[in-house]
Amino acid sequence: MISLGLFLFAFGFGPAGFWILTRERASRARIATLSGLAVIVGIIAFAMLRMTPTGDHANWAMGITIVAALWLSWVILVAVCALAARRWIDDHTVQQWTTALGAMATTLPWLGFQTAQMMAG
Repeated sequence: MISLGLFLFAFGFGPAGFWILTRERASRARIATLSGLAVIVGIIAFAMLRMTPTGDHANWAMGITIVAALWLSWVILVAVCALAARRWIDDHTVQQWTTALGAMATTLPWLGFQTAQMMAG
């Protein structure tokens, strides 16, 4: 059941969030702002991970929040890469390819999760 929820979340909100982040012009200020945001969200996720108890005192809600924050950081980072490519090569075809590949790249963490579940048994 969790896997289905993660699938719907990753394949729904990932590409949609990527599209929202990359629909504006690829300016230096936008790239710098999104880069900083990705770093901040990642640092917060790792700080929460460090503060979360393990073993019998593990908190499921905190774990899901940490995974969601790391995934959000990933989506923002993919958007930064797409914007940087668009800024570097100003071409309509590049814009189309970065949109398609970036939207697909936002789902990669889900594929990693599924691979780990399959290997775990």
